Amino acid sequence: MRIAVYHSLPPGGARRLVSEIIRRSSADHAYDLYTLDLAETPNGAAGAELNGHLNAAHRAMLPRPAMGRLTAATPLRIPGIVSRIHAAEREIAARIDAGGYELCWVHHTEYVQAPFLLRHLRTPSLYYVHEPRRQSFEARAYRSPYVHRSAPRRALARSFEEYLRRADAVSTAAATHLACNSHFTAEAIERAYGRDAWVCHPGVDESLFAPSEVPAAHTTNTPYVIAVGALHWLKGHELAIDAVARVAAPRPELVVVYGRSVPDCESRLRERAARSGVSLHLRRDVPDAELVALYRGAVATVCASRLEPFGLTALESASCGTPVVAVAEGGFRETVVDGAGGRLVEASAEGIAEGIETVRRDAPRHDPVATRATVVPRFSWDATVARLHELYERTVAVAPR
Repeated sequence: MRIAVYHSLPPGGARRLVSEIIRRSSADHAYDLYTLDLAETPNGAAGAELNGHLNAAHRAMLPRPAMGRLTAATPLRIPGIVSRIHAAEREIAARIDAGGYELCWVHHTEYVQAPFLLRHLRTPSLYYVHEPRRQSFEARAYRSPYVHRSAPRRALARSFEEYLRRADAVSTAAATHLACNSHFTAEAIERAYGRDAWVCHPGVDESLFAPSEVPAAHTTNTPYVIAVGALHWLKGHELAIDAVARVAAPRPELVVVYGRSVPDCESRLRERAARSGVSLHLRRDVPDAELVALYRGAVATVCASRLEPFGLTALESASCGTPVVAVAEGGFRETVVDGAGGRLVEASAEGIAEGIETVRRDAPRHDPVATRATVVPRFSWDATVARLHELYERTVAVAPR
């Protein structure tokens, strides 16, 4: 099958899924990649990380300096910015339709969630919804604790948010079919858009994320717990700091690995840790090999993200044999087996601290191989590829002729 893939995703779990699927199934399907690059500077050739697995890669550029930052803090510029994104995606849709593809596999855009491209495609589309546009449906996701706007700016922000909510809903409705990463996300899609979505869990690279053959580093070095995720209020890093502050001596340090950061978040996390007496280490853009080493050496991986759609971090940690302490919300309930190498806890500093204490107390009896078995082979990339291939066929079969 000839498949066009569209995304404008920054590096992270969503983009990893795209790369893994293409890399592992290019022998079965012919992929062309289309991207809309909104980066401050070009990130190299589109699809460079997939050399040898793509028929072709096409990139449209909308440089960020010309656009400015897309936030409600610059409301007078926003209509023009969104209009340019819409125009670019309409042009990409025309190119895809002219390419004679049997299917377009679509992912959200960094700025407006469901791409405008979906409205203009005549090619059957499978839109993989990593999450609904949470700013539109969750008050916590919309109201930044770091930004305080004047009343006029709040009114403009609400007006713009309503526009984006409608735009996202219209574009989502235009997709031939929807797929998503968890049953929790499927339920959120039904509430947000009134549509069914096929569940296709992401996998974990079990050959990379594997237990160490030597004793964990925390047996000889300063103990630490790790949290992985963007510096964003929804990722729960403040909650992780508060939890570590409640752990009895010897208190572990907290290592946060991240790729993106919203304004002011880093300074606020550092200030919070200093006030709480928590030793905080922020590590940005860590290579996979280093991330694996950090998982292996940790006392536990703390997953405190609120209503996390899936929870790839929990999979990676468990695959490395490291226990997970996760809030009992969202996709973590599908990826963490409570009491079997992991703990599902109340979404509070006290609950997470108790989970860390439990894991630390059980460390002498902890079996990394047993922890790994809770996710491998249950969440393998082979299973993800097989499921997605099935969804390709089903989307094409039900598309209007």
